[in-house]
Amino acid sequence: MHGARTGTVSVPLHMLAGETRPVSGPTKLTSGAEPPLPARAKPDPRGPQTRTRGAALGAQTGGRDWGWNASSASVSSCAPICRWATAQVCAIMAAIRRAQPGPVRKPHRHEVERLKLAIDARSIVAKPTGVGATSFYLTQAIGRRLGAGSCVAIVGPECPTQVAASLPCRLVRSSVSTQSHLKCEAWEHLWLPHLLSREGADVLLSLAWITPIAAPQKRVTVIHDVIALVMPGSFPRAYTAYLRYRVHMAARTSHAIIAVSERTKQDLLRVTGADARKVHVIPEAACLPPAEVEAARLREPGGQIGRDVGRPYVLAVGSREPRKNLRRLVEAFRLAKQTRSLPHVLLLVGPSTAWGDAAVASANPGWVEQDVYVTGYVERQSELIDLYRGASAFAFLSLYEGFGLPVLEAMLCGTPVVASGTTSIPEVAGDAAVLVDPTSVTSIARGLEQVLTDTALRERLVEAGRRRAASFSWELTATRVLELCNALLSGG
Repeated sequence: MHGARTGTVSVPLHMLAGETRPVSGPTKLTSGAEPPLPARAKPDPRGPQTRTRGAALGAQTGGRDWGWNASSASVSSCAPICRWATAQVCAIMAAIRRAQPGPVRKPHRHEVERLKLAIDARSIVAKPTGVGATSFYLTQAIGRRLGAGSCVAIVGPECPTQVAASLPCRLVRSSVSTQSHLKCEAWEHLWLPHLLSREGADVLLSLAWITPIAAPQKRVTVIHDVIALVMPGSFPRAYTAYLRYRVHMAARTSHAIIAVSERTKQDLLRVTGADARKVHVIPEAACLPPAEVEAARLREPGGQIGRDVGRPYVLAVGSREPRKNLRRLVEAFRLAKQTRSLPHVLLLVGPSTAWGDAAVASANPGWVEQDVYVTGYVERQSELIDLYRGASAFAFLSLYEGFGLPVLEAMLCGTPVVASGTTSIPEVAGDAAVLVDPTSVTSIARGLEQVLTDTALRERLVEAGRRRAASFSWELTATRVLELCNALLSGG
């Protein structure tokens, strides 16, 4: 029987998967001896197979025997699980105590090819936004670099079969949805370490905040933002609490942390107290294939939605939630139109939310007002690229971002950008955008007026934007991630 090994105990995999089978013999121990019990628990002379379930649980609760009879095979099968859980608790406590990283050595180039990497890519979903899209492109880039023999991607039930098949990695599909937080936590901390050992992984790369508390592999976690910690009103209260827990736990137990921007790193250090030595800034890139962007040059800019609108438009892309600052954008757009008599309309692209501004958050696709058009989520990338290319300007006025992907996407498509001059967005935009104060309607309106009326400025922004977007690539991001993983593995 194949088992998942933890400490000195070999636990049958069917028990961890929730199956019940009769116990045909004593549990095998790799050392041939009974695993050590906690200090307060007294050894039972009857041995592991005849000890009652109550005594096994008593080993975890100070030696008290709760009096349950283990005469049946199905009940006695719990004894290995109890001993395994005891060992896990001890291992978790020890792992937390020694979670401080040592110095990291830069690896040689040839060492990258020897890495066996597991990627927790369960954030890849059917309709991805920021985190889901970056998880797909980073997994794809790493898979191309390592190959299926050295890279395994763990995807969830939300990942479409066609999307999973496009990943150049060996695939393992989890049946536990990330939307079920309690089941997800149990799977992550109890089953994932055994899966990693079975796959022979050296390093686990977690792409969406969460990572096992204790596992024999080195653990690298990507932190996309700390919005739940610095802007707790951005999400519903229960979801905010869950995100705060995940960020704090990842910061405490990961061997290395990837922050997608310098601002995210500084905010993470400030609110979690994480060790600065293990936080590394590795930026992301535009989530649009360059080949599709080039192919779009042969099509009419704007696509079908642009033809339906029938007027020049200012584009905004992002989920309709409070921190995206859409209310001020609408007010500033009205002010700019009144001041300069502009013919443009405002086109809002992105999924609705249940907690955003009622004026735009839950609106159905179509005209919300005379000059504001809402499309909802655009699934096809070719259609989104056409919308970027057809826009007179792209507006990204978010109050807080961990990175700012849409800014790079607009620049890649040759669209001039008006963006917030706060948080991580100036890092991404550089000098290739007009930066404004996102809390000032007047400042936003002035920026829109400049871009929409100054032809020379528009041409300069388009050229600078293409150069800026080209300086970010998923191949470069994947290379830096693999260098970090190898350095971590070599540094012990």
